Formats: sequence, C-alpha cells, structure tokens
Amino acid sequence: MQTSVQSHALRIGDAAPNATLATADGKTVELASFWMDTPNGALVVFLRNFGCLFCREQAKRLRDAYPELTKRRINVVAVGVGTPSNAAEFATWLKLPFPVFGCPDTSIHAAWGLGRATAGSMLDPGLVAAGARALLGGNIQSKPTGDSRQLPGMFIVDQQGSVRWARPGRHSGDNPTNEELLEAIDAVLTGTIEPGVADS
Repeated sequence: MQTSVQSHALRIGDAAPNATLATADGKTVELASFWMDTPNGALVVFLRNFGCLFCREQAKRLRDAYPELTKRRINVVAVGVGTPSNAAEFATWLKLPFPVFGCPDTSIHAAWGLGRATAGSMLDPGLVAAGARALLGGNIQSKPTGDSRQLPGMFIVDQQGSVRWARPGRHSGDNPTNEELLEAIDAVLTGTIEPGVADS
C-alpha cells in the first residue's frame, strides 16, 4: 500500500534544501556542510522523533553500518523532531558515531517532502511486521518528542547538493535495511541507479 508521501518527496536530481541546525550547546551548523565537505556527499537521515522505537532501531542499524559508510567516504547526519537536547541525549544513549540534530517542528522534514502518517499508512500491513521486528530487537517506544505522525526518510546527496537517491517512508516503520542502503550507495557511486524515488 502506497501513500501520497512518496509522490511529494524529493526525487533524484532535485536540489537538497539546506537548513540551519542547532546543537545542544547553542552552536549552529548548516545541513549543507555535511554533503559539501566530503567527496561522495552525505546520507541525510530523517528520524520521526526521539521516542520512536523505529527511529531507535534505525539509528542502531546505521551505527552498525557506519564503518562501511566511512569506507565509501560518505558523511552521515540525522535530523529528528525534538529539541537539540533530545537529539544529544539520543545520540549519547545509543553511542552513535554520527551527528544527530533536533528540530522542534517538522519544517525540515516538510522541506524534503516527507509527510505525515495517514489512515492508509497506519493500516499498511508492513507496519505491524515492522513493529514486531523493532520490539524483538529490544527497541521500546517512549514518550514522543515531536509529531508522532511524522514519517521517516533517507536521502543521498552529492557534493554539489543534488539528490542522488531518495527513500521516503511509506509508514512509520518503513526504513531500509543496511543491505538495501549499502546497495543504493554503491549504485549511486557507480552511476547505475535509476532516476526517481527508491522503491521500498
């Protein structure tokens, strides 16, 4: 079952929107700096919020994949709905080797075309399976730090700021596996990926 979010998300060839991100210590960082300062750009990860069990699962996956990502000379940055302090606590708790930022609203997610869960997406049979998998992996839902209907997404952006791969979530637990992610990155780096939005 597909939702309308897939048709609105950024597509391959679109310009990646920049944003100013705040850190827990009051500093600011430009999102664009993550794809501009490394040869192969950045993997930009949009988490739902920092209480989300699916976001915890996905962050752990990325932590495990991080050595392979660094071998491919690609930066990783995550943005979730919540405060900068929420983001810092999340990153420290999960021992994440990549930066995580919090935005108090969904404006950055919206700029990248990621929507909110609908009745259709909440009835997606994949959501039940994803929930069971996340729970079996020891991921527990806690109090949301932001809009609990925000959907996730991942994008690969090249050094020039062009989207090279787009993977909007069709439901709250729709995140790619590490195998799918690394395959997509390799396809981008070898120039074999097809235009459009990635299939789930």
